[in-house]
Amino acid sequence: MDASNLTMGNLEILRSDKVLVRKMQLDLNAESEAHFHKEITDSVFPLTGEIMVKKFDPLEEIVIGPGEFVAIEPQRIHQIKNVSDSPVSYLLVQGEGEIDFNKVNVNN
Repeated sequence: MDASNLTMGNLEILRSDKVLVRKMQLDLNAESEAHFHKEITDSVFPLTGEIMVKKFDPLEEIVIGPGEFVAIEPQRIHQIKNVSDSPVSYLLVQGEGEIDFNKVNVNN
């Protein structure tokens, strides 16, 4: 993915040795890099707009909005994409385990 297509905001709310909570923002048409976490589960809670949680192996594309959430298990490659017509925000809760971010090259 071309990094110029990625615009993310990030506000850390809570951090411990095994848990991280952040408010994230994605601009119009932006998406995260494909990645996985070795130990932690990502739980994604949209606050504004709709986002697509794209999980790989097997491929799943789940669109969620405020009041919904998706959990992404450890070792599962995934991306988060803004599918709204304006910037979106979501709460990202990561835990429990070592916080890591392992980039992966995928063909979209």
